[in-house]
Amino acid sequence: MVEKLNGVKDYVKYFFLKFFVVLIYIISHVYDYATFPIYAIYYHPWLVRRYKKEEHARQEIRDDCIVYHSLQTPTALNVEIERNGLDTMDKIYDYVSQKFRQYPCLGTREILSEEDEVQPNGKVFK
Repeated sequence: MVEKLNGVKDYVKYFFLKFFVVLIYIISHVYDYATFPIYAIYYHPWLVRRYKKEEHARQEIRDDCIVYHSLQTPTALNVEIERNGLDTMDKIYDYVSQKFRQYPCLGTREILSEEDEVQPNGKVFK
């Protein structure tokens, strides 16, 4: 909703506001034009575009599902996980705990107190 301008003060405020907005618009454009070559040299957007167009996975259509296989060779960590049959986070945690048992792993905290927290809807959380 546009208010009517009454008096000289309103016109002066409107002029300064419009001048300020136009000034920011011009400064932002000059900044964009000045920093674009730096951006292009540093980020190489043409290489990013080329990478995005490349294929990264191979699709295998099965009777009941579709499976995507990576085209990259597996790393040593992927091979180790596969060889040891680590298919859940629990198995990975147990394996890593055994593999690096000589190093400090995780700590525990002592429970100082336990309180019941009653929610507005009547549920109780410990």
